[in-house]
Amino acid sequence: MAFANLHNPYFSDRLPASAAGREAASYVLAPAPSRYFGIEGDTVAVPFTVVSSSAHSAVFSAELSRDNVVLARLGLPAPGDQISLFRALDVRVEGNSNANCSCPAGGLPQTSGSKRVCVEAAAAEEQLTPRGCPNAEERRKTAAVLIRRAPFSIKDALEPVADPATPVSLSAGTELFVLDVPISGKLPKGDLRLRITVKPADGEAKTAEMPLRVLSLRLEQFPSLDLSYWMSEDPRDLVARPDGVPLNGRWGGEWWGSEHWGHLERAARLLAGLGVTNTLVPLFVRSPFGIDAQALIPVRCITGDDVAPTDTSAVAERGRPPPLNAAIASWRFEFDFARFQRWVSIFKAAGFRRFEGAHLFANGGKLPAVLECDLYTNRFAPAPYARRFQFLPVSRDGAESESEQRLRESIYRESFLPTFLPLLEKEIDKAGIAGQYWQHVIDENASTDEAVAAYAAGAELVHKYLRGVQTIDAINKYEAPRYASLLDIPVMHLFLIYDDQVRRGSIRKEIDALFPGRKYFYNTALRAGGPNRFLDTNPLDSRVHGWLALETGYDGFLYWAANVYRYPVVSDYSATGRSPDWSPYLFSQGPRPGGFVAPAYGAGGNWLLYPAPAGLTDSLRARRLRDGLLDHWLYLRAWRHCEGANQAACRAKLIGVKARLTRDPSTIADFSRDPGDYDNARELMIGILEN
Repeated sequence: MAFANLHNPYFSDRLPASAAGREAASYVLAPAPSRYFGIEGDTVAVPFTVVSSSAHSAVFSAELSRDNVVLARLGLPAPGDQISLFRALDVRVEGNSNANCSCPAGGLPQTSGSKRVCVEAAAAEEQLTPRGCPNAEERRKTAAVLIRRAPFSIKDALEPVADPATPVSLSAGTELFVLDVPISGKLPKGDLRLRITVKPADGEAKTAEMPLRVLSLRLEQFPSLDLSYWMSEDPRDLVARPDGVPLNGRWGGEWWGSEHWGHLERAARLLAGLGVTNTLVPLFVRSPFGIDAQALIPVRCITGDDVAPTDTSAVAERGRPPPLNAAIASWRFEFDFARFQRWVSIFKAAGFRRFEGAHLFANGGKLPAVLECDLYTNRFAPAPYARRFQFLPVSRDGAESESEQRLRESIYRESFLPTFLPLLEKEIDKAGIAGQYWQHVIDENASTDEAVAAYAAGAELVHKYLRGVQTIDAINKYEAPRYASLLDIPVMHLFLIYDDQVRRGSIRKEIDALFPGRKYFYNTALRAGGPNRFLDTNPLDSRVHGWLALETGYDGFLYWAANVYRYPVVSDYSATGRSPDWSPYLFSQGPRPGGFVAPAYGAGGNWLLYPAPAGLTDSLRARRLRDGLLDHWLYLRAWRHCEGANQAACRAKLIGVKARLTRDPSTIADFSRDPGDYDNARELMIGILEN
């Protein structure tokens, strides 16, 4: 048994300190830190390994003490708060990450007709690489930073050990555990001792000790960096699939029932503890992946009729709009915000400080995927005469003209949203989040003139009806000048901020000039060795994000998927390539829209959290990302602490350590991959704050 470094990769079939078989220069193995630091209000994560030649069981104990006085114990009441134990579980990586075009081991994506498929690498032809997938040179750069060739298993998911006093079954090989040591105000400041003991059922106890220094600091206004990690609200994405339930079955409770809300509360607390500050609020668009999914904000369509439209033909007659379009144009809309208020109250109570309204339009200004309402004759009708009627379908049938689709978009833009948004403004005030609520318009909008015009029209609606609410959206192509007057909070793709400087050297200055206020960055499937936070790339991909924020001067980081498993909803899901035993523990390549897994997203790209029987649980990648948030917080504190005659020299040290970690600011793949560099940076910042 030995202490470990959180930022090393851990494999069951390899010794913790062994580099045997690893890809050259893909990562550096670092020893455990020489000591840990505790900040009041924080929780210190202390990893350790147990290596066994055969399967057996053991009992774990841990205590934090000073001068032989126990201050906190594992799993038992003590003067301090209770220490908790987590076990790192194996996650299978069936194929290495290849941006959003990942295939099982030995495969490459190819174009086959109108579809993307995976074929044996030996049979792949470069000219058939699907559009948007990495080319051979990009694949070569990514392969250079992979930590291991697939298939393999790696430690990532963290499972709480409910009762450490009960023997824990250990497998042969390497096991990784993490102790959570809460630093409460009851603990004395200064040097304490953390002692861990592992007692095998048939052997001698093994003990290790580590110094833990409690600082005269409080974790206030943490994190200093905004973190938006979007969470799926599907009940099936919030808890483990029970044994015997098919992959396309139901679990997790009814939509918006008590069980569902309970899992959402647990998820909110978990995410907040990991440093997530922003929640994406689903609004009136229901999830396309859930079984019998229901929108957070139900819509009532007041029709003046008592029979649901049955004539859904798309063809106009004699210059008139199709029957359904003509009917919808006369409808009125009402909304029930009770669940919206409950969502906000749950995430506020958990500690979230930003609320992002879900996107109002699909790319290019198209209608959202699924808009449903219950049909009422009039607003006083006690019950609807039809439920879950898809009243604004994106498209109808092949005979429908584009102008008829545009008619429904105009109804949505000119009638539906002008009704909804003023009501939403009142609910925002009622919830007490005025100034904390932002509104998405279109995600990663296209760069055509038509698409930019559609964004302008959507942003105009937001600014007109949600007074004082800022717009926030992702930009994945260099269109910043066209969005400068439309978008309040840009979310810039890291590739634009870094590697695009090779082609456009002034890009950072242009972005800063066009958007002088708050800015976020994001990354999805970065190529050329950039920090992806995938399971098969360097563990420091997660921690470096805090340092990238310091290097760019940006205020927040956004990512689209904390728990997006995209379970199938159809009875026959064989076309998706999903195995009946699919789970994020056994298959890590992330399902694409529609649930397809060949090709798929990168390993672990769709989730940072894992489903457990009691609800979602976190991961090593999540802990590493939070470590980066703490680095960011400490850096800003240390920067302000540098003062007096020594200010310039003090800040020069901080600038130097930042440069050592982030390296060449024009190359996204050039950052330190040595955990020791980050541990040394932590020591430096603590040293400044203690002086």
